[in-house]
Amino acid sequence: MREPGEFEYFNSVIRPLLGPETVYLGDLNASGKYALLGEAVAPLNLIRWDESFGLVMADSLGAGTPVVATPSGSVAEIIEDGCTGDLQIGTRELAKALSRVGELDRRLCRCTEVVALWS
Repeated sequence: MREPGEFEYFNSVIRPLLGPETVYLGDLNASGKYALLGEAVAPLNLIRWDESFGLVMADSLGAGTPVVATPSGSVAEIIEDGCTGDLQIGTRELAKALSRVGELDRRLCRCTEVVALWS
């Protein structure tokens, strides 16, 4: 959010939908972003369009964190299902994937191919 209209939209539409347990961190710098991703269990990337490239996924993998996502667009080219993340379709399947993502080896998320994309 960098424009006044974006702040207005967030405060009037999005913020009221957030529960009291939700913490908005704002626009993080690079070190803050990678610290957050590195400590996360997994980002949930619910792309429903043909994304040409998912920088959030590459950043996550570069931090050694697997990704749970829908297999739309380039997702299946970035995330190796069962290795660097879990690709699922449907709400229940994605929820199950989040519960088992801890079984993945985080060291494999930082494989040479992914780090090359991330750098």
